[in-house]
Amino acid sequence: LEGGLSASAAQPLAISWDDDMRQMMNLYPEKSAKEGLVEVLIPGSGGTLSFVDLADGSATRDPIVLGFTPGSAMSLDPRGYPLLYIGGNAENACMNIYSLISGELLYKYGGEKDSFSLLDSQEGFSCAPLIAADADVLVWAGENGLLYTMNLNSDFDRAAGTVSVSPDTPVKYR
Repeated sequence: LEGGLSASAAQPLAISWDDDMRQMMNLYPEKSAKEGLVEVLIPGSGGTLSFVDLADGSATRDPIVLGFTPGSAMSLDPRGYPLLYIGGNAENACMNIYSLISGELLYKYGGEKDSFSLLDSQEGFSCAPLIAADADVLVWAGENGLLYTMNLNSDFDRAAGTVSVSPDTPVKYR
């Protein structure tokens, strides 16, 4: 990979964005204009999320500085919304939702031991979450033995180039 990117144990994701989606994202101009661009999201062990062009390995945009080592899997929103769901372990045992338009952290949940868990540790969120598109609901399994569900209250305005989430308090199952 260009620039000596180092991947973590986390799994990368690849996506081919629609033409209009590429135009609203913070892609480098030459990548925004590239038809058929397949962007690969690579979580790094150094606490960054890098973005590269599958065809040539060059960067497609500036990395997102996560500030934590990501869990082993992440998810993109199945509705085509530019939302990334990525969990952390140990130092950041949180669920995180990022805008892929701006790279901004939109939502973070967790970070301390959940008193509802029967386990002694806070563990993490390294599983890939599921998004029930029809219901706008996030389902995320924690390594603390809990299953979290929450209404995302997401909004993607394609014309304005904006995306937001305002999740309800999670419902927890053990």
